[in-house]
Amino acid sequence: MIKVLIFFSLFSLCFADPMEDLTDPMVDYLRNHYMPFAAAAYSDNPNKCLSNIQKWIDKYHDISSGNHPNETISLYRQYKIKCPSLNDYCSGYTAILNANKNGTNAPIVVAFKGTANFENFFQNIWNHNEMVPFVGGGKVSKQFLDAFNNIWINAGMKDDVLTLRNKYPLSIFIFIGHSTGGAMASLAASTVTSTGLTEFVGLFTFGQPRTGDAKYASADRLGPSWWSSDRVVHNADIVPHLPSSNDSTYYHHISEWWWPNDMAVGANYTQCSSVNGEDPKCSNSLDDSTLNFDDHKMYFGRNVTEYGINGCTDLGNGKHPKAYNLKAMPKSSLFVSPLGTIFTKEAKNELFN
Repeated sequence: MIKVLIFFSLFSLCFADPMEDLTDPMVDYLRNHYMPFAAAAYSDNPNKCLSNIQKWIDKYHDISSGNHPNETISLYRQYKIKCPSLNDYCSGYTAILNANKNGTNAPIVVAFKGTANFENFFQNIWNHNEMVPFVGGGKVSKQFLDAFNNIWINAGMKDDVLTLRNKYPLSIFIFIGHSTGGAMASLAASTVTSTGLTEFVGLFTFGQPRTGDAKYASADRLGPSWWSSDRVVHNADIVPHLPSSNDSTYYHHISEWWWPNDMAVGANYTQCSSVNGEDPKCSNSLDDSTLNFDDHKMYFGRNVTEYGINGCTDLGNGKHPKAYNLKAMPKSSLFVSPLGTIFTKEAKNELFN
């Protein structure tokens, strides 16, 4: 058996509600790490974003720990295949975050692109009433599952995930996506855990529509395989409210992070229920008349599609991220990893030295 490394998740530092993101490292990672990975899926050349995410990580470690463990982000493969169920092409990529010297613990990012025309898809193409059984339990949207299977099986993503799992047996697989890409990321994360393809997963989605029913949403969400499961919602983004829970059996998985504003740096947000994906105190508290597609396109002040296509340029512009106050623990005993996890000094030395 491998030696178990003790770590403290950044989530253990986040209890206040609502919160302001200058004091929370996890929010900076959502803004400048996970969201750019999602945006990169919209580009025909995700390396542009990956390179700038790397620059941001380098700057982050310069001010957060004074220790640079020589992380690198490498594009493993990009996938593109026609998806008739979305009336669009499905696209995504796999990337390796070599966060230690021998690579055995390298986190793997698996990212999915959202549809090209949000309004047209959700208003005219998606028939959410078509639901089919899911391998991990419950029922999911047939169109989302068909699209996922196209890129997962027919485009070769599953085979690459298996290859990477065998090469990096201690790795966490992090599934990421915006819009319909978030739905496919959810299906991917649930597939690998329910079928035993990998041991630990993280899931980060932005503007994800409801993907399946309550049984699907609850399947394995709190099990030992889930390192993290988080849905970010921008203010009155309409897509996370589709289809309506009032006239369907669809249900969201945990846990929502809701910004009831423009998501600017320093804006207040709410970290919602860790047991109920449909927390009535979060975005579900909005009146339906306020919901819109404009908020779906913009996350953390960036047009997600254009941001990814243009290469996530602001991450490499020389501005340093905010230094954080971590007085709750002895500063000398902490190390912030590129996963957004605070490791003990002993775990850091085991991983990076």
